Formats: sequence, structure tokens, C-alpha cells
Amino acid sequence: MPRKQIEPFRLKCEDTQAKPKQPIVRLKPSYYQMLEQLKRETGLPLGGIVEQCIDYAIENMEKGE
Repeated sequence: MPRKQIEPFRLKCEDTQAKPKQPIVRLKPSYYQMLEQLKRETGLPLGGIVEQCIDYAIENMEKGE
């Protein structure tokens, strides 16, 4: 089956409101550092960045047979 064309990932700099606290998700320190860097570069909240990354990953995930 041919692979579908994957769109490049780009963060949306939308105004996101703070949401109520959610459960804690643990990350490798290197991932957290990458997210902190993106936060500094974009001004987006960490939660907003993580949500967008997860949404992109799920939308572009290959379905198992």
C-alpha cells in the first residue's frame, strides 16, 4: 500500500487559554528540554505545544494491519 503524503509539522501560534490542571505526564529530560526551547521560541504554553504534537502524531500515524 502506498504511504500517504505527510504534512510537515508546524506549531499554530493560537491564543490558548489556561486549562484546569490535568494528570502529570513524565518525559525524558531531553524531551522536556526540547519542549522548553519551543516554549521560549514561540511563547506558547507547554501544554499547548504538547497537545499539538500529539494531535499531529495521531493524525499521521500509520494504521496497523
